[in-house]
This record gives sequence, C-alpha cells and structure tokens, in this order.
Amino acid sequence: MKRSALIKHLRRNGCYLKREGGSHSLWINPLTGHVEAVPRHTEIPNKLVRKICRKLSIKEMGYPLRYPKRQIVGWVKPSVCN
Repeated sequence: MKRSALIKHLRRNGCYLKREGGSHSLWINPLTGHVEAVPRHTEIPNKLVRKICRKLSIKEMGYPLRYPKRQIVGWVKPSVCN
C-alpha cells in the first residue's frame, strides 16, 4: 500500500503527526493516546498497515473485509428442468 494512502486514512480517523524521526514518523491517536511509528517508504506492506491501524485503535485498512464463513447446512440436489 502507498504511504500517502495510509497517511490519508490516519488523518481521516483523527490521528495526527507527533514528530518526525530519522526513518519513521510518529503518529498519535488523541482519543487513546497511542503512538505508532510509520516508516518512510513509498510502499508499506499490508500486514504492517494493519498492525499500525490496530495499535492506533482505528478502522483497519490494507486487507479486504472479512466476512463470516457460511455454514453448510446440507447439500441440495439441483432441480432438473424438463
């Protein structure tokens, strides 16, 4: 995922930049006080994006939505057209 997309997501969810480090930026969620480092790479792996969002207690991005698995009740024979 692009870093710019992650930054937009963080800002939309109320987070702001606390300070810039040597190779990371520190972002804070003012509602919870959690601080998380965001690397300064153009591409950030989806697993890391998900971890950053979880640590900041905001809606996750980077993975498709997970739907609950369907329970298979039983096999139904398909009807045959006459």
